[in-house]
Amino acid sequence: MGEKWIATLKVEFEMHDDRTEGMAKMVLQREVGQFRNNIERGLGIGPTGVKPNSAKVEILSQGPG
Repeated sequence: MGEKWIATLKVEFEMHDDRTEGMAKMVLQREVGQFRNNIERGLGIGPTGVKPNSAKVEILSQGPG
C-alpha cells in the first residue's frame, strides 16, 4: 500500500456584491470536485502518481465570514 498524505486547507474568496450565497456554495462545491480531480490526474504536469479514486476532498464548514 502506498503512503497516505493528509493536508488541512483553508479557502477564502469574496463574491461580487450582486451574487447570492447560493452561487458561492455552488462555486465552492464545483471547485472542490475539480481540486480532487486535479490531485489524481494532474493539471498540465502529467501523471501525479495518486491512485485513482483515492483522493477525498470535503467541505467541513462554509458560510459568510
